[in-house]
Amino acid sequence: RMSGSTRDLVILVDDSISEHHRSGLESAGWKIQAFERIRNPKAKPNAYNEWNYSKFRLWQLTKYSKIIFIDADMLILRNIDFLFEFPEITATGNDGTLFNSGLMVVEP
Repeated sequence: RMSGSTRDLVILVDDSISEHHRSGLESAGWKIQAFERIRNPKAKPNAYNEWNYSKFRLWQLTKYSKIIFIDADMLILRNIDFLFEFPEITATGNDGTLFNSGLMVVEP
């Protein structure tokens, strides 16, 4: 909210997040969206990418016509609402064949 956005702030939480913490997130203005994580079948247990397939759940958020997904380890310093003008799928490329899914625009 400090960036000036008036868009919904939606946070995806799984069953590891307690009701106490969910309540705190709601009090801070977040809309809670519960989901079931999807394990990457090629990842090793406890690897950084073990649950990265969970991002596929974004396309189930059909209440929204467009979503700006932001990983929890990103810091937003200014309003990024302009990203809603970009087409799906917009993301930062890592090289010619991969992209960084830490920030991306999707259309469910």
